[in-house]
Amino acid sequence: MAKNRPETFIDELCAILVRHHAIDAQEASVYKTQFRAGQASDADFDDFDQYLVDEGLVEKEDMLKALSVYYDVPAIDLEGDLIDDELVRNFP
Repeated sequence: MAKNRPETFIDELCAILVRHHAIDAQEASVYKTQFRAGQASDADFDDFDQYLVDEGLVEKEDMLKALSVYYDVPAIDLEGDLIDDELVRNFP
């Protein structure tokens, strides 16, 4: 089940990405260090998952799968699909 602490999220997400061969353990360690250093110096990235994708370190599809595992929900990529704004506003 998903945790709320950011450090736990970063560590668990990296572990999932390593298990799914999206990155290796050494890359995970480097990426975590780089992200944390950037956060300390007011980096442009608020979220670790978005940082990995934006920097081209992890493919979007691999990240989508990893987040699906982390949150234990099916992954759906809606990029390019038209979504009814009224339906979205009705979600809690």
